[in-house]
Amino acid sequence: MKDWSHPRLQNVDAAKDDWDDLAAEAQAAYQRRYASYPDLVKAGRISAENARADLLAWRAIARDWHWIAYGDGEPADCNTLEQRMKALDIAVERWIDFAANEGGSLFPADQRQGEAICAMRWWAERERTFFCHYHHARERARRIHENCRAAGHPTRGERLAALQNAQIRKAA
Repeated sequence: MKDWSHPRLQNVDAAKDDWDDLAAEAQAAYQRRYASYPDLVKAGRISAENARADLLAWRAIARDWHWIAYGDGEPADCNTLEQRMKALDIAVERWIDFAANEGGSLFPADQRQGEAICAMRWWAERERTFFCHYHHARERARRIHENCRAAGHPTRGERLAALQNAQIRKAA
């Protein structure tokens, strides 16, 4: 099996196990696009068709990583894989261009964003091949979530929400 790589980047899988960061970046990427695409379409910088396709792909990416990290909702439909990979490829190229324009001097948050996008793309490539399904993040997450539910325990997302609510009540 061949892992995804990029000719201009090294260590594209550096953040592959940071599922919380991947879920957060996927959601943030979707929200950035959702907020900016209407103006970009109006300005003629992106076609309505491309904006819609990218938004649908990023919504699937965000849903997938939220499910992987927290067990809430449903994972992305496997029929969206090619669209998700295309959206991630575009995001990687945009990030590389951004980094080049910054002269390679990136703030840590910008560096982490690029690492997260690359890690999501790395995982998407692994999703493509049947052999690796057992080792894919989605399959590992499915087993974890099913074991929690079978044991009568809440999902990780439910536990974190309960903890956050308890902290809010305690602070009030």
